[in-house]
Order: sequence, then structure tokens, then C-alpha cells
Amino acid sequence: MGATAVKLNDSSKIIATDVVGTNGLVHVIDKVILPPTIVDIALANSSFSTLVSVLVKAELVETLKGEGPFTVFAPTNDAFSAFFTQIDVSGIDQFSKDELTPILLYHVVSGNVRSNQLSSGNVPTLNGDINVNVGTTVTINENTSVVLVDVQATNGVVHVINKVLLSSAN
Repeated sequence: MGATAVKLNDSSKIIATDVVGTNGLVHVIDKVILPPTIVDIALANSSFSTLVSVLVKAELVETLKGEGPFTVFAPTNDAFSAFFTQIDVSGIDQFSKDELTPILLYHVVSGNVRSNQLSSGNVPTLNGDINVNVGTTVTINENTSVVLVDVQATNGVVHVINKVLLSSAN
């Protein structure tokens, strides 16, 4: 039986192993490995399954797989659950694409804005301004916390938040 090929990111094969260097080992691969897109990051993390479902329903998957760059403030499943409870709905099935799109666009900033580039003040999203407060922690619109920063993708960066953001227009 032949050896099973080891792949990285389901595409790059290891073609030589254990090349000894003075400070470690090298494994040679046949393709450059690029970081995932923003959508790939969401797909790979079960904490974002609701966000992925919302992106699909709003038909924004291809947009957020696009060139960008985008900065996405990504609500977790728990954030969506709390949001649904707050507005007394059972889930995304009760929303139309037209209702979801402005909510999602309020979570997206144009550009690759890493945490060290954030400053306090109004920041334009693709659907209105959010108010960012940078202190010992980063908060948005006074009551939403950024709980994980700088998850870098090929087409932007993801910052994880603990609530769904709503603009006054939503």
C-alpha cells in the first residue's frame, strides 16, 4: 500500500519531510499556504454557525469572500441567541434577506483595521457609524465588547463581539 499524502488546508501537499536545519526541521510543500478568507474563518469556527447562516440568507457570502479588505465585527452564536430573545423571535427564519442585510452591513468596516489602529470615536460601517471606545477594553456603542481581536484573513480582519450591533436605523 502506498503512503497517504499529507495535505495542509486541503490543498498543499507535503513533498519532502524532515529537512534538518540548524534551528529545526523543514517540511517542503508544493503550494503557498494563504490565510483563509473572512468567510472561511467563520465556517471553520462552530461559534459562528449562526453568523454563517445569516450571511447565506442575506446573500453576502460571496461579498465577504471577495477582495475587500473588510473589517468584520463578528457576533458569536450566543450574541445572536441573546439578540433573538431580546426582540422575541425564534431565529433567522423570521427575517427576510432585506431585513438581515442592513444589520450585517452595520458590522462591516471598509479596510483592514487591526486593533492597534482602532481609536475612540465614530467609525463608518457599510450601514452607518458605530461608536468605538478604546480603553482597557474595546467597546462598541457603549454596551458591546470586543472579546477577541485581529483574526487575520486574506481579505481583511475579524474582531469577535459579544452582541449583535443595531444601528438606530435598524
